[in-house]
Amino acid sequence: MKIEKIRTDSSPGKQLNALLSVHDVMPETLSITQSILEFLTNRGIETVTLLIVPGRNWSSKNIDKLVELQRKGYILAGHGWNHKCFLPKTFYHKIHSGLLSRMVAEHLSISREEIIKIICQCYSWFGNHDLIPPDLYVPPAWAMGSISRKELDSLPFRLYETLTGIYDNTDNFFYRLPLIGFEADTDLRVKLLKILNKCNRGLTCLLNRPLRISIHPCDQQLGLASELEELLLCNYKYINYTDINYQKTN
Repeated sequence: MKIEKIRTDSSPGKQLNALLSVHDVMPETLSITQSILEFLTNRGIETVTLLIVPGRNWSSKNIDKLVELQRKGYILAGHGWNHKCFLPKTFYHKIHSGLLSRMVAEHLSISREEIIKIICQCYSWFGNHDLIPPDLYVPPAWAMGSISRKELDSLPFRLYETLTGIYDNTDNFFYRLPLIGFEADTDLRVKLLKILNKCNRGLTCLLNRPLRISIHPCDQQLGLASELEELLLCNYKYINYTDINYQKTN
């Protein structure tokens, strides 16, 4: 059985790594995305992964903007297809929708064949629009649905991100990494995310592993905006998903 170990340096005061992603990039959020990128650049953060939703109404002008962002060094990733789902059919999906995903977890309540179609369609879209095909796929709300890791091995993306970590299908290995977010649009979410974010920031320090930071389009207007601002002032070293330095032992 494989046991993962992220290569670390436990020396005191070592700068911790972070992975920063901007979610839900689509034509209707492009201007907000640009504002977020300017906000990050003003804080010295330019290593950013943009999660693209291909199935929306992308104009040639919108595509040109993505090409420009990619040329500037921003990394693009696949993020579902429409970022919408049918009415929840399973009990789990209903709970997931109420607590976390609202109506965006499009992988849930559909078959594995439909999930495979979404993933392959998403990957092909980039090459069809003169964009470099991504390494990373992130299902909306990090909900992969009824597909196994073994089935992901035959699909075109290399990396698949879920709530608990990242799966690399080049060596069939899963890396557990802390995750924090700021999509706090209700009082309950504010309270829960404050607790979860604090715990996951603590795990990053304790385990000396990269911290995944997710930003959604409206986060700067929601209940944890000040916490987001505070976090981005911390002295993290921002890296790409493909830059994680690790070793495995048996």
